[in-house]
Amino acid sequence: MALINTCLIVFGALALIVFATDQIVAFNNWQRRIHIGRWREISEWKNAVKKQCDRWLKRTPIVPKLDNEKLILIDCLKGEYQNATIHSWQLAGLILGLATEKNYTFNYTTIRNIINRNCKSKNPDSALLAYSMLQIKSIIPKLSKEIDSFASDTYKLIASMRQENATIPYRNSISDIRFVDTLGFICPFLTYYGLINNNKSIVNLAEIQIREYLNLLHPDTGLPPHAYDIKSSLPLGCYDWGRGAGWMILALVECHDTLSKWHSADHTKFKDIIAKSIITLSDRILLLQRNDGGYSAFLCHKQGRLESTATVLCALLLEKAYTLSKNLKYKTALDKTIKCLMTNTQRDGALDYCQGDTKGIGMYSNIFRRMPFAQGILLKLINNYNEDSKLF
Repeated sequence: MALINTCLIVFGALALIVFATDQIVAFNNWQRRIHIGRWREISEWKNAVKKQCDRWLKRTPIVPKLDNEKLILIDCLKGEYQNATIHSWQLAGLILGLATEKNYTFNYTTIRNIINRNCKSKNPDSALLAYSMLQIKSIIPKLSKEIDSFASDTYKLIASMRQENATIPYRNSISDIRFVDTLGFICPFLTYYGLINNNKSIVNLAEIQIREYLNLLHPDTGLPPHAYDIKSSLPLGCYDWGRGAGWMILALVECHDTLSKWHSADHTKFKDIIAKSIITLSDRILLLQRNDGGYSAFLCHKQGRLESTATVLCALLLEKAYTLSKNLKYKTALDKTIKCLMTNTQRDGALDYCQGDTKGIGMYSNIFRRMPFAQGILLKLINNYNEDSKLF
């Protein structure tokens, strides 16, 4: 009887710990949203966003790979709570944002540790991290060799995954499927790496990926499908997934920035294609903007749930379109989006309502919280944005 009582006490204590863990997580998520969006000055908002980027670069928060909000401790113990695979592009977003800060000093040890943790990656996700590292190479000269080695190994990985039609799969295990995510992961890297090494074929590889996907845009919405089958050329998943469109946006914007800086005559046509695509996609995005200035998790459903990753990437597109065309319609829409992002930034500077990790084609997260990648891209956006704009 004593043994039974002891077992009941132990099981009761364990159940209490598991339950308490769920409640602590829920309470933290709730209390972070108290006084959310109470920003009146862009400079004050930007400062808070930057500080959060700095904190997260040193200690990156977990992005859960499961949508479970109950029995979280059990998932942690089983090693199923966090997703190491998406960690590299979360860090890449933070670095890309902080790289736009003129007086920001990257910590040598922090960056070296990030390289060491990700240099043996077998997935193309790491290409976005390698691209971000190349952006800060001149700032940390002591790490030049390590960054060069990381970039070289990343290119070798991508080249080894190249298929007969010259496109790169998201994973070797699903070699017949192409994902829009891959555009954002590898194209900025390939364009930059090819230009700094004066290698046309590497830049051309990026162009092939983008051209292939541009041929698959929806005829009415102009949005990319989540994925497609290279054998049947049939789209897979939905066309209006916000972050999916965001991955294409990131590829277009970053590749155009790189091509503009290098002024390579060999890739003028590629640059022109991207510029035209940016304007065309921006015109489609304008039609999908919500009344609050943001964008939904599924773009065509304007009354749906706001998604901050899609919103910040659409804003990045609008900012680029305005830079290219000087058309005030993009600036007006951008102003509204900036205001929306301010409204959805927590009091500690963290951007809220970002959709969690995608589980697969057509399997989208129902969790909307903070995300390091979106945080970094937000800082990049703010630094690109004309701070003299009068929002209020």
